[in-house]
Amino acid sequence: MTLFEWYLARASGIVAFVLLTIAVLIGLTLSGRAKLPYWPRFAVEDVHLFAGLLTGAFVSLHVLVLFVDSYLPFSLTQLVVPGASSYRPLSTALGVVAAELLLALAIRSSAATTPRAVESGR
Repeated sequence: MTLFEWYLARASGIVAFVLLTIAVLIGLTLSGRAKLPYWPRFAVEDVHLFAGLLTGAFVSLHVLVLFVDSYLPFSLTQLVVPGASSYRPLSTALGVVAAELLLALAIRSSAATTPRAVESGR
C-alpha cells in the first residue's frame, strides 16, 4: 500500500462519517418540522438527499480501497460478514454492520419514493 492509498482509505472513511452525521442531523431537522428562516423545505430536502448520496459514494470508495489494499488485504468475505476479519475485529465488525444498514436504508428510501400505482402494478 502506498502512502496515497493509506490516506485515501482513512480520509474516505472519515469524510463518509462526517457526511452521514450531517445527513442525519438534516433528517432530524426535517422530521421535527422545524422552519429554517432562509431555506425553503424543498432545498433542505435536496441537501439531505445529496448528503446521503455523497455518504454512499465515500463509503463505497472506502470499501473499495480497503479491498485492493496490498499491505493488509481484506477478502470479500471479511468486508461483508461482520466479525470475519482478524484485524481489529470489533471496529471492523461495527463498520460492516453500519455499511450494511446504510445500504438497507438506501434501498428502503428509494423504494419509498416509488409511486403507489407502480407498486401495485396499475
